[in-house]
Amino acid sequence: MEAIIFDAGTASVDARPVTASGAQNIYQLVLDQVAVRAASEGEPVSLTAHDHVQGTTDQMLVTADGQVTLLHAPAAAPRQAPRPPTSPTPQAPSPEVPGGFPAPHSPTATDFTSFIRPTKPVPSKGWRRTVHSLTGGAINPGLSATERRHDQLIEQAQTRATKPYTIAVMCLKGGIGKTSTTVGVGLTLAQHRGDRVIAIDANPDAGDLYERTCPGEAPATLTDLADRLDDITGMTDLSRYTSIAGRLTVLAGDQEPTISESLSAEDFTSALRTLQHYFNVILVDCGTGVTHPSMVGILSNADQVVIAGGYAVSGAKRAERTLRWLATNGYERLARNAVVVLTATAEVSRQVNTDAIEQLLGSLAATVVTVPRDQAVADGAAVTLDRLDEATRQAYLQISAAVAEDFR
Repeated sequence: MEAIIFDAGTASVDARPVTASGAQNIYQLVLDQVAVRAASEGEPVSLTAHDHVQGTTDQMLVTADGQVTLLHAPAAAPRQAPRPPTSPTPQAPSPEVPGGFPAPHSPTATDFTSFIRPTKPVPSKGWRRTVHSLTGGAINPGLSATERRHDQLIEQAQTRATKPYTIAVMCLKGGIGKTSTTVGVGLTLAQHRGDRVIAIDANPDAGDLYERTCPGEAPATLTDLADRLDDITGMTDLSRYTSIAGRLTVLAGDQEPTISESLSAEDFTSALRTLQHYFNVILVDCGTGVTHPSMVGILSNADQVVIAGGYAVSGAKRAERTLRWLATNGYERLARNAVVVLTATAEVSRQVNTDAIEQLLGSLAATVVTVPRDQAVADGAAVTLDRLDEATRQAYLQISAAVAEDFR
């Protein structure tokens, strides 16, 4: 038999649809149908399971009572035969100190890790998790390639920052996913890292970073902080200007353009220097105007840039022009190491050559990552990681890992 898992709620068994509702497990529903076939045939049934969610294909035997044997599960390592005893190697007599007592041995480091046998990680998703659960852990297929890749991305996102690291999220066009990228990457880095991460709204055109992360009114703004830097003597003072979303600290921008327009490059740099005393990773949600005075301060102090773009022709053009503007205006290093994020805000027409867009932007930047369309992002309300689709969370994790790769 052949089964295909399309998503968490739909599958097919020999081309017949299977649908899960409520708390039902789609994997268990598929196995139940295969067990019925095994009962009718009076013998175990071979099942080839294609999991489009995890990106795996597994071969297994299913019995009438629902017992599962994974056919390609790694066999246990053969037990080694005991080695024959060997004669002890003669040792030189211990040196003596005056008085006839043996000299003390020099202490050596002990490797205590050998005291614990390594354990295979337990799968958390898909067929492998189902098999592990049904067998009470007797069969542990280990992690799928998808899960191993996920763990590698988390480890990469946790790369230690050897200094305060500033990331500017920018594009020459608005409404293209710049703020949602700042939020998604900021929340992801803050969740997986053990140090402090802050997102700053430096958009002079009434940015909505705070609205996308925190409820209620902002306690203060970036301009307020820049005006009162002499009052900051510790984290307690600084916390009066910020709010918390998950583990991410957020500093709002001014909603009155005449106030935010007054923020100069020197003002931003001074505020950034203060924040660098307390935060390891600083994300800056920029405006679209690269000629704004504060942008000079942002880009002059940025260690990396994330360029927001999209698959619409206009969005791709803006991302390309942003990269070329950086490269021709003294920021070649930022352009070369940039991470380009293409957010799908709507269905992409078949006439758009997405491969050509990715190839072009990939030739100008270090990495290109696609964020799928997600209603929780498109709604424009506050974003939390648990409201996002799994594919969206994975995309933000991939961006976070790409950014953190430069921390070394």
